[in-house]
Amino acid sequence: DKKLEKKWKKSFALERKCSSKASLIITVTREEKKVVDGWGNKCAVIPNIHKPSSEQIPSFTEREGLLFIGSYLHPPNVDSVMWLCEEIMPIIWEFDRTITITLLGSNPTNEVLNLRNENVIVPGFVENVEPYFSSSKVFVAPLRYGAGMKGKIGQSLAFGLPVVTTKIGAEGMGLVNGKNVLIADDCESISQSLLSIYNDQEKWCKFSNEAISHVEAFSPQNISKKLFNLLNIQ
Repeated sequence: DKKLEKKWKKSFALERKCSSKASLIITVTREEKKVVDGWGNKCAVIPNIHKPSSEQIPSFTEREGLLFIGSYLHPPNVDSVMWLCEEIMPIIWEFDRTITITLLGSNPTNEVLNLRNENVIVPGFVENVEPYFSSSKVFVAPLRYGAGMKGKIGQSLAFGLPVVTTKIGAEGMGLVNGKNVLIADDCESISQSLLSIYNDQEKWCKFSNEAISHVEAFSPQNISKKLFNLLNIQ
């Protein structure tokens, strides 16, 4: 796409120019910092902020269904849910036809709306999403492309909702496959990861507890300390 390539080159040149005039560049992930370090500018990482839930997390037996969230004006989210519903969920439904998937988020496109059926729920924009995170059993984000730290992953961890995602989805948060999330990049592995948490209460509780523990590093208190120390250096 020559038009897109031209736009990218213009934006990239502007970023480099602005960065050269700044005393400090802040990126959201270490992966992005590696790029900026190559420009010869001073750079630091300040990640997204997520406040871990301090309330009692609804139990395994109080939950059902899978959850995804994202704005559908963002192409990676559309690609993700199309792949999820057309190729991953059919494998899930071979084992359990009752499992539902809720595609939460604003501005669902026609192709996303067309995914709706008795097992695929597309609510559209919802002002308060907390009840969905508190009642769903597993969060799934099979992102195949995208950049930076994914807010949806941090949001899920903050609610103590176990996460199954891809390497792209897990980027930038120091997540470890099998410890605090399950990471897989093909249909079969993603579906098996989802089923393994969905049907195992002990495993679900482990990942829920690890989620809350891991996201503590991104709490307002911890990030404010990083910012304070960073700004005091300047």
